[in-house]
Amino acid sequence: MLKNKMMKKRMEVLGRIKEAAGYQRKAVLALFPERTREHLKVIDGEFRAMIAECTEMHRHDKEKDTDVRETAKTKKVEIM
Repeated sequence: MLKNKMMKKRMEVLGRIKEAAGYQRKAVLALFPERTREHLKVIDGEFRAMIAECTEMHRHDKEKDTDVRETAKTKKVEIM
C-alpha cells in the first residue's frame, strides 16, 4: 500500500513537471515573432523525433547485449 502511494506521488510530481515544461515552452515561443515561432515548432518536432529514435536505438542495442550475455553463459565442467 505504501508503495502504491509513493508511485502515485511520483506520477503526480512527474505530471506537474511535464505541465511546467509545457508552460515554459509557450513562454519561450512567446518571445519570438509569429513567423519564427513556426520554425521553432518544426525544429522542436525534429528534435523530439531524433531523441525518440536515439532512445529506441539505445533500447534495441541494450536488448541485443542482454541476448548475447544470456547465450554466452557457460557451465563448469570437471574433466577426470
